[in-house]
Amino acid sequence: MPRSQTAPQAPAPSALQLQSAADSAVAADQAEAEVARQQVKTQGLSGREAQTFLLARWVERVNPFLRALADKTRLSIVGVLAEREPMEVGVLAKELKVRSSTMSQHLAILRDARVIVMTKAGVRTLCSVNGPYVAWRLQQVAQHLGEDRQ
Repeated sequence: MPRSQTAPQAPAPSALQLQSAADSAVAADQAEAEVARQQVKTQGLSGREAQTFLLARWVERVNPFLRALADKTRLSIVGVLAEREPMEVGVLAKELKVRSSTMSQHLAILRDARVIVMTKAGVRTLCSVNGPYVAWRLQQVAQHLGEDRQ
């Protein structure tokens, strides 16, 4: 395709697709939480031991999400995507002045932590923030922090 022509814009993931991705992530997290509660019963833990065990399992589940956001470049990626999603990977790399190989590594971490959703549009890859999941996970972290203060 000549450079003067632009490729047709691929559709962004719909709100329904993002909500579906978020719902499956929430369901997986809830299933893991239920397994942890069953382990508490099986191991006969109670009181402080049970709380410590459940907290450790919760930290294991939330850790990839928090680690994904604990990097300046990844936070910048999420910020840019939140303002102008979807974005093609190459455009995003140029915008943030990040090499494509480095961008790919950051995007893989964000995708694996379910912070972003990546979709193929022909040869292009588009990125969007997984808004419903990010909102749910941040709310969960805030609730947990609130519980610790009580």
